[in-house]
Amino acid sequence: MRYPNGFFLNKCYLQLRYAIRVYLSLPKLFFKEVFFSKNDLSEELFWQKLGFLPKEISKYSKEQNVIWIEALGGEVCQLVTYTKLIKENFPHSKIALSTYNIWAYHFAKTIKTIDYVFMTPYELSGCIKRVLKRLNPKILVVVDLALFPVILEQARKRNVGLVLLSSSLAKDYYENAIHMKRSKTWQYFRYFDYIGTCGEWDKETYIAIGADPNRITVTGNMKFDLDYLKVSDSEKVLLRRKLHINDDDYIIVAGSIHPGEEVILLNNFSKLHESIKKLKMVIVPRHNEFIGIMEGAAHKLSLSFSRQSQLMKSKIHSESNIIFIDSFGELNRLYSIANINFIGNSVVSKDKFALWRFI
Repeated sequence: MRYPNGFFLNKCYLQLRYAIRVYLSLPKLFFKEVFFSKNDLSEELFWQKLGFLPKEISKYSKEQNVIWIEALGGEVCQLVTYTKLIKENFPHSKIALSTYNIWAYHFAKTIKTIDYVFMTPYELSGCIKRVLKRLNPKILVVVDLALFPVILEQARKRNVGLVLLSSSLAKDYYENAIHMKRSKTWQYFRYFDYIGTCGEWDKETYIAIGADPNRITVTGNMKFDLDYLKVSDSEKVLLRRKLHINDDDYIIVAGSIHPGEEVILLNNFSKLHESIKKLKMVIVPRHNEFIGIMEGAAHKLSLSFSRQSQLMKSKIHSESNIIFIDSFGELNRLYSIANINFIGNSVVSKDKFALWRFI
């Protein structure tokens, strides 16, 4: 396996920077998550990130084969049908899923075919070794992006089969994406036994950057999980009721909205609402951290708004014109109740508001 000049120096430098940042943040996180958090789950998730999983997880590997699936955030939504197929074809297997996104964590807990959900461990060899020892997986499946090269490296040392699925990789994205800096340096694609790409273009891009063409197959994009995306008429009714939407309301669903886009959307909504009184807009921010910003924009325009979580708790029917979704995994299904759908990142560049900053 050939690597470019300076590979090992770059690898050590980037890993050292990453480790320093983690170790410097741990004391603060320890007190915040273990001592002062009001959420009982916070302490458990803190230890999971350090690789400490419950002892009872070890019984999985003793009794049955364990399949470890790593999915970033929204990729978890792609696994409803996939994990169902795994269970149908390998009924004696156990599926453990890890994610670094807390919202994806809670959503994964609702997928019945996943046996155990935990937070992705820090990219420190000690943390990852603890997870691998506890799970003892036969296969590690990564969905879409492989942003955790140390996990791949340690799994390879334990002869764990490595699979990358539903991978989309435009060449300029591979070269320029900041959050893939360490993965690019590791040349993560060299670790995988098998790579399934979304399309032919992605396959050609992998080959162009040095991946073994014999290990790459076009398997399609799991984002188009038709079983999960199917919404029956009765489910549509329930979705509307949950959001306090009347049968005769005209609905705009704006999904994956980035900061800056809400100003354009809300200004135009305000104008349209003057002539269409039954008009409502459901806004799904790209990240929940953006909701406060977007609520501020709605407040300035004197628009009535509510969060989904508030509506679900309220026994009084709300007539809010704007509904902000603060849950996870429902966007694709919400599109089914709309008269008009708006796709985010179509009027404002997402790079300008990128949240991810991986070292």
